[in-house]
Amino acid sequence: STSRRQRQMCIRDSRYRQRKGPHKMKLSMLIPPNDRALAALAAQMGIKFAITKAAPELSGKNPPFDFASLKSVKDGFAERGLELIGLEGDQFDMSPIKLGLPGRGEWIGRYAQMLRNMGELGIRLLCLNWMASVGWFRTDAAAPARGGALTTSFDASRPPEAPGIPGGGISEEKLRENLYRFLDAVLPVAEEAGVKMALHPDDPPISPLRGIGRILKSAQDYEKVFARYDSAFLGATFCQATFKVAGENVAELSADWIRRGKIFFVHVRDARGNA
Repeated sequence: STSRRQRQMCIRDSRYRQRKGPHKMKLSMLIPPNDRALAALAAQMGIKFAITKAAPELSGKNPPFDFASLKSVKDGFAERGLELIGLEGDQFDMSPIKLGLPGRGEWIGRYAQMLRNMGELGIRLLCLNWMASVGWFRTDAAAPARGGALTTSFDASRPPEAPGIPGGGISEEKLRENLYRFLDAVLPVAEEAGVKMALHPDDPPISPLRGIGRILKSAQDYEKVFARYDSAFLGATFCQATFKVAGENVAELSADWIRRGKIFFVHVRDARGNA
């Protein structure tokens, strides 16, 4: 039997869907382009949608600003019974764009072409980040967990070695300036192509990380970007664990951003500790 409270919740949910329309979440798996074993596992689990990183080192093809290359990657997933619905991560070396190095204009142009290709192929989601030189980072890839399992961990007292970039580092101000220059150029293209750009938070959410500024480490950082770009095609990858260790109230923040239509993509994992 259904309890009174359960019936009330069902009625409220039905009324909400009638008023707002259904909200559909697509359960997907991140699968490298050539990983047939993982694609087979996804199919066995009933997963129908794939996210991939189509970078040359993983695909063995040209970067996805080449239309034929991206189409080949998508067709490869279709042959394995999966629909490619999004790209995640840096699809080619983004250093010139993020660090403002010579030639960045040409690379921004290639990025824009990638967005056009995605739109033409019906790939409507792009998870991107603005972590320069050092991406998501852990100091330990074999930390002991429950039952002898191994997991990853980060200890701020053991930061990574300083990367070899001009000047030895980059400030938050310069990094934000580079992000705005990038978005000024590519966001109109994404809007025209119908591709939603979901910004992933800095992981771990600390700044600087060995001399490198981080500018998407809190909800406040995101609000600065949202205030500048009032676009339905620019939002967040809600990496729940990263926001949790950043000290955000995950329930309240997600509810706010869902209401405002700012969550395009969700990462869910467990995490303990703080930034």
